[in-house]
Amino acid sequence: AVASELVSHKIDVWQVALNCFETFSLGRMELMKIVVGSMEVHRNKKLAWIVLKQKDYKKTGASQEDAEGFINYPRSIDSVEVAVAFKEQSDGSYKVSMRSKNYVDVASIALEFEGGGHIRASGCGISGSLNQVKKKLFSKIIPNL
Repeated sequence: AVASELVSHKIDVWQVALNCFETFSLGRMELMKIVVGSMEVHRNKKLAWIVLKQKDYKKTGASQEDAEGFINYPRSIDSVEVAVAFKEQSDGSYKVSMRSKNYVDVASIALEFEGGGHIRASGCGISGSLNQVKKKLFSKIIPNL
């Protein structure tokens, strides 16, 4: 109905779609190359994650907004139930985003780290080195898989 109304006002719907969904900065595309290259899958193939480091933003000139939606890449793997994005913050801590497909309640996991969200999409902040953060978080996720 919205698209029909736009067309009735002589709005170029293709141009709107192109600008909203198919046009990205070069920085975003450079960052995506790094992120996809960093993607890892747990040996159980039900958990996958990506890592976004401060140095990657600097190297590519990308902003944190340019990384929106990147968590969908590990989530799109057919065997994966839980996808995680670790985003390094300027203070060295990590902002963690989690997505699940069918049965893992990531909100309850985020809550254990004083985070929140809903059952299929949640997040939290965790301090420590990347390895420490992974160990803490994965110890809560893996028993649910």
